[in-house]
Amino acid sequence: MTDLKTLTVRELIDSTLKTAFDYVRSSRACPELEDRELVRLGLFRVLSTHQSGREWLQACRDSGQEAVPRSTFFDAIRSPRRALMVADACEAFAQVTNRLMSQAGVDWLAHFPELKGCEVVAADGHVIEHACHAATDRKGRRVPVGIVYAMDLRNGLSVPVAPISGDGRRQHEWPVLRDAVRGTEARPGRIFVLDRAYHDKQFWTRMVREKGFVMITRTKKEMRPVHRIPMEVDRRDPINANVTGYYLVGLEGAYGSMFEVTYTNPEDGEEFSFLTTGEFPRPGLVAWLYFLRWKIEKMYDTFKNRFGETKAWANGPAAALTQSCLLCMTYNLLRLLEALLRDQYDLRDAKVERKYAHWLEDRAEAARKNGRALCPLLQMPRMPQLSAQFIRAVRNCLFVPKTIAALLAVFIAAFQSYL
Repeated sequence: MTDLKTLTVRELIDSTLKTAFDYVRSSRACPELEDRELVRLGLFRVLSTHQSGREWLQACRDSGQEAVPRSTFFDAIRSPRRALMVADACEAFAQVTNRLMSQAGVDWLAHFPELKGCEVVAADGHVIEHACHAATDRKGRRVPVGIVYAMDLRNGLSVPVAPISGDGRRQHEWPVLRDAVRGTEARPGRIFVLDRAYHDKQFWTRMVREKGFVMITRTKKEMRPVHRIPMEVDRRDPINANVTGYYLVGLEGAYGSMFEVTYTNPEDGEEFSFLTTGEFPRPGLVAWLYFLRWKIEKMYDTFKNRFGETKAWANGPAAALTQSCLLCMTYNLLRLLEALLRDQYDLRDAKVERKYAHWLEDRAEAARKNGRALCPLLQMPRMPQLSAQFIRAVRNCLFVPKTIAALLAVFIAAFQSYL
């Protein structure tokens, strides 16, 4: 177990990276800038507040930190070989942090025993501004850089799937994710929670049969079931309280039947219809998992507004993949530190929890005035968004030569109240 009594923030990064690189087989010796050093510098850049790579490199040099030539760093992040290495490191880093977070007791889906052993993944695309001098498309327009990311809804850890646009290329997100899923090893119990843009009845019904993957999404208006057979719902189970229907459906062209769950939000009466390739004994869980998909949007908000990463660092698919991996690794590191502080010192972001509780109270009061009520699942433990003050605390302590335990007052202040 990682002990915060013995590690500084920087040493936590270094030790986690060292463990992750034990599993990186694509790393090669490079005297000018070692692979692990490139990744470490990339994490530091994400945590910095500098607006450009040149500004950040100058700050490193002027403050007596690592002095890396501009051409060396930018050549490295544009290198296809380095991009594959960083992707391997990102995957290994996610596995290491996943194990540490599991040891710390992090499991935001623990209240659903039917999901034990299941990997529940949300996936979606995220777009940032192109880099300077980016290539243009056929109409002379510069194309924003887009990446498809995947997030584990059990612990919040994330990895990039693949670039989808940039440098004059425009591509729909679905073929990128489809190819990635197709290339993933079979793992029964893996659940993909996706936006309607990723629905493909033939593909997902085939994935159930071939790999054991389950998909959850919203239905589309143009879907016309061949058959629609009502199924039994346990109305006594609070998870099913707002389920208005559960059906076995057949869609023309699909390789098997699917399941439809209709749900009415008790707060405002809005009706939803969900489609899944897996049979759930408690269909209300399908609706809840889809609503949890919003967590990946909160991660993108962290990338944009808390990390300040709104623009590509360099041109080319290799640079896009490298940057996205370093973003995920930084985000995962912060999730890990937050979990370790909770586990070892019982520190929680109390201000975020209070804000959410007050928000729920206001919504519940507004619903009562309209003769309605909140969804009971909203009261369940939730994965909080990383707060700006926590991220700033980590950033400010990055080069402080004190253990994290000696810096507890800093994190307590960041967790207690808003500035």
